[in-house]
Amino acid sequence: MANFYHKLISTDHILPVLDEVRAVKKPWELAAIKRGAQILERVFTWVRFCAVAGRTEQQIARDIARIMKRNGAEALAFPVIVASGPGAADIHHIPTKRKVRKGDILMIDCGAVVKGHCSDCTRTFFIGHPSQRFIRYYQEVLKAQERAIAKIRHGIAAKVVDRAARGYLARWRWGKTFTHGCGHGVGLAIHEFPNLKPKSRDVLKAGMVVTVEPGIYLKRWGGIRIEDMVLVRRGGSKIITRSIPKQFEQIILS
Repeated sequence: MANFYHKLISTDHILPVLDEVRAVKKPWELAAIKRGAQILERVFTWVRFCAVAGRTEQQIARDIARIMKRNGAEALAFPVIVASGPGAADIHHIPTKRKVRKGDILMIDCGAVVKGHCSDCTRTFFIGHPSQRFIRYYQEVLKAQERAIAKIRHGIAAKVVDRAARGYLARWRWGKTFTHGCGHGVGLAIHEFPNLKPKSRDVLKAGMVVTVEPGIYLKRWGGIRIEDMVLVRRGGSKIITRSIPKQFEQIILS
């Protein structure tokens, strides 16, 4: 009998249950995450209307950190990613002294902490007149994200969401460079339950907040990733970061 109770209360049984409970957000937790999204909206508005060309990746990252803290962020959810030109092919790029220039892809991934809860969003921009290659790739990544978000609802398997984006991009050779998971839960930690990956056994439940972030990455060219936070609902979903522009005409910077 003692052995039975030992198995029942072992961490192997308890931790998955705690993960699922924590993943379903209470109203105040959701409010904190939404406030974080509003801070990120300020960040990306600054990027769109500030002359970033001529600044280094490190300078832009520092400016973004200051904007987040000035607008109420308690801390950064993770180090700001600013990747320009070929550096955008690095999924977890560390900002360098490289200056952003005309003709560059510019990928920015950042998150703010509000009341202990994280937010997360990525946008990919182009400086100047975009090539036809960039136009096509960007539009296809955006379509992949839209297909994945359309699958989100209470009771859906997380891997189904991943498959919607991954299967769409896999039709092209370059689409196979999408090697990371399609998304993850967000809350007290920047990466938490559930995991939106090909072999995930997780199931989405109403009240969870997940990211959806398909991307493609080509060495010596760059990369494109589009990431939003999405609230899972019983009848579908709601994009928490909807107010942060991502349509093609909105991500071209002069």
